[in-house]
Amino acid sequence: MKSDQFCRSGSYLFTRRIGEGSKAISARQLSRLVKTWVEEIGLDESLYGMESLRRTRSIYILDRTGNMEAVRVLLGLKDVGSAARYLGHAQPFDALAISRTHEI
Repeated sequence: MKSDQFCRSGSYLFTRRIGEGSKAISARQLSRLVKTWVEEIGLDESLYGMESLRRTRSIYILDRTGNMEAVRVLLGLKDVGSAARYLGHAQPFDALAISRTHEI
C-alpha cells in the first residue's frame, strides 16, 4: 500500500465491516474497540479511553502549533474559550509569548 493512500480524503483508518463500504465506524464502536485494547494490555480503564485520547491529541497539537483555533475546530467546539477550558488552560493563549516568538 502506498503512503499517499493513507492521506486521501474520505479514507478511514477504522472502517465498518458489513454492508457499508468504506464508511468510518461509529464513535461508539471505536470506544468499544479502545476499551478492549486497554483491558487487554492491562491499563487502568479510568485513565485511558476515548476522551483521554481526544484530549491528549488536542494538547499535543496545541503544544506543537500554539494554535488554539485549530484545536477548537478539531474538537468541534463553538469558541476558543471552550477549547481552553476543555484542555484545562486558564487562558486561551499567551499573547505575549506568541508576540515574542513571532517578533510582533
